[in-house]
Amino acid sequence: MRLIIVFMICSLALANENEFKIIEREGEIFIRHGIENDWRIYQASEMLKENDWIQSGANSSAKIERHDGKIFILPENTIIEGMELKNYTSSELLLILTSIEISNIPPQKGKPIAPSGAYIIHGNRPTDSATIDSVEVNQYLEYEMNGLDALCEQSFWAGVILKIFKLKKFEKMLDHESLEYNLLVAYNKMNLVRRFNEAKERFIKKYPNSEYIEQINGLR
Repeated sequence: MRLIIVFMICSLALANENEFKIIEREGEIFIRHGIENDWRIYQASEMLKENDWIQSGANSSAKIERHDGKIFILPENTIIEGMELKNYTSSELLLILTSIEISNIPPQKGKPIAPSGAYIIHGNRPTDSATIDSVEVNQYLEYEMNGLDALCEQSFWAGVILKIFKLKKFEKMLDHESLEYNLLVAYNKMNLVRRFNEAKERFIKKYPNSEYIEQINGLR
């Protein structure tokens, strides 16, 4: 009986660690649970999990609380995945990054591919192998980049790393130099020393005249 109770307590704690809740919102906030295709309006008191997606539109915002009490402010025109808000140890994050790198399949040349979880603004997301309209890609990227900015500003560094890995599929359509700089900062903040040193070496070789060099050399 004691073992069963301990198991139930541990299971409940684990579930809570993977849950988030919206404690304040302005305007309409949309969510999508897991692998569901359709976005729908968030209903008060719904609990959100790490594989859920949260999206705000124009003139909309939300305050999201993590299980440990840390708050994330979702600004307007932004999309965030629950896993980007989690509190990871360095070891946990490294395992996730390794998994992403192994499973990552580059898009067909000249045809942007929707990454897993990408949304279509008016309707369902396509399958992972579907080519999506360039207008929808651009708006998707705008929402994701807004999410990246919010994660950086609010020091959700693990989320910064995960989002940048997602955005790498669209590197030809983005300011990749800026992305790589943000990735370096996040590696440094998460104390991922080997990844930081390797990424720093690649950055300096690729962008020897970058305005970020001085800032990168100042990172410890």
